[in-house]
Amino acid sequence: MKKFIVITLGLLITLLVAGIGLTVPSFADESNVAEVKASEVGAQTVGNPVIESLTFYSPFDVFQIRAQTPGGSLTVSLEDCCIAGDQWVQRTYCMQNGSIWDIRGKARGDVTTFTGVTTAYKQGSQDMDCITEIRYGEGVAVFPAGMSVKFATSAGQNVTTTIESTLVPLPSE
Repeated sequence: MKKFIVITLGLLITLLVAGIGLTVPSFADESNVAEVKASEVGAQTVGNPVIESLTFYSPFDVFQIRAQTPGGSLTVSLEDCCIAGDQWVQRTYCMQNGSIWDIRGKARGDVTTFTGVTTAYKQGSQDMDCITEIRYGEGVAVFPAGMSVKFATSAGQNVTTTIESTLVPLPSE
């Protein structure tokens, strides 16, 4: 198992050094789009909408992204990348005025349309503060696999997103 991990890491480093990777589709129809590659925890983006392009190296990877906005709502949607058919799952937790909202969505596996749309609405005067977990649901299951998650809020407001963590369960020996 250790030999497999060393070989896999070596291959990934070789691909990164060679500049080979998954391409993320262009979102030319989106105005004021901020994009970031989720290569590091702590990567932060501000915009409306914000599109985070994520690469999953196994079906067990989980990304957690914090989204904060003073806007009246937060809409989260998902889009598959590269090979149509992977259905990504998102679960958004929002803390507002002492209550936690738990909202879930599942995408259809489209590579040209954001689906799995959920919207949380602001309650009270506090800014919205949410954590969205993104994980693989089902589908083609060819890894590494890419996808995008879009965060949007009310017109005239911005969303600030921060990659909080990438959870990668380690296989047992």
